[in-house]
Amino acid sequence: MTRQEHPAAEEEEEPAARSAAADWLLGNLRSFVELVLVGLLLIWLASGWVRRLAGRALDRPLASLGWGLLGLIAFFVLGIAILLVTILLAVIFGLLTLGGLVALIIVVGLLAEAVLGLAFWVSTGYLAQIVVSLLAGLLVVEAVQPGRGTGQRVLPLVVGLVLYVVVRAIPVLGPIVGLVVLLLGLGALAHWMWTKFRRSSSAAQPSSVASQDDRGMQ
Repeated sequence: MTRQEHPAAEEEEEPAARSAAADWLLGNLRSFVELVLVGLLLIWLASGWVRRLAGRALDRPLASLGWGLLGLIAFFVLGIAILLVTILLAVIFGLLTLGGLVALIIVVGLLAEAVLGLAFWVSTGYLAQIVVSLLAGLLVVEAVQPGRGTGQRVLPLVVGLVLYVVVRAIPVLGPIVGLVVLLLGLGALAHWMWTKFRRSSSAAQPSSVASQDDRGMQ
């Protein structure tokens, strides 16, 4: 009886293994297609911006990793802060029997959380991987055919995404590479946003000082 049970068990395990392999392959293929489609859309709409982000990750990789970690922390802290402020204001206005304002605060808080969640999903699920994959693709294309990578848009993106999806599918190594890619891409985005914020703040300061001087002259 024991000898007859082993072949039956092996026959049951083989379809399960094939099904798991098929699911694994389809999952990686689906991820690749999604990243390519979103990447092509980004290249079409903002090719220069995506390349600048890739350049930031290349020029300052360690700083980009640090910025990426700060970006992740900032997302979670901001989400918790929005939730706490929404609850606090809703409780205060509820105690003051201002039911209309309570409903408004809750709706605004939910919308803010939804916008933040959407930004987090797009940044961590697509943008970070596309930026770093484009960078890797540019380096590979330039190494194989010098001078061709700078003039190409689609080829470096596809090459980089193929490399990324293949490496990410490797056990143990894949999750590590995925985390590094996430932090690099998110860090380049966070550093770009911080630079834009500082420039806008510095540009606003002279105008405010000038307006105060004008009032003083009057």
